[in-house]
Amino acid sequence: MSKVITVLKRELKEMIAPAVYFYVAFHIMILVRAFLEGEYGVTLEQSITATLSALLVSKAIILADALPLFRWFVQIRLIYNIIWRVFLYIACTLVFLCLEELIPLLSKFGSFISASEHLVEEINWFRFWSSGIVLAMFLSHYSFSTGMIGVVGRSKLLRILFSGVRVEPKNIM
Repeated sequence: MSKVITVLKRELKEMIAPAVYFYVAFHIMILVRAFLEGEYGVTLEQSITATLSALLVSKAIILADALPLFRWFVQIRLIYNIIWRVFLYIACTLVFLCLEELIPLLSKFGSFISASEHLVEEINWFRFWSSGIVLAMFLSHYSFSTGMIGVVGRSKLLRILFSGVRVEPKNIM
């Protein structure tokens, strides 16, 4: 039993950072969606959906990071690894966005085949692509941040950010 508790603690500890990050990201997304649709508030249902989505995505990221497919570019330059992860995360995200649009159509048309045939006609493409773009930006930022934390280390990054050490910007041009 203590082995199960140890594994659960480790899993929860690994999930905290991505869950918080995507909790904020998904709530920003539902705010953007509400503004685009002319609404000026977020319902409890939307907030619960965003929270559950954040938990789901954080668990999916932990599982995906364990797959060999996500480690193809680990041994070469960091930028290739980040771009590869962003590409895979965005591909998965587009599938989930399509499923998000397909699920309401299942009840409307009765079967998966009929709903998928009507998906192209019924989908709100503006909302779909605006959500996809916002999610792609958050996933890109997440991949870059986790890649840099992996290189620099969490404790060193926190020390740089919060130690009060004055860092002089270098002229990169």
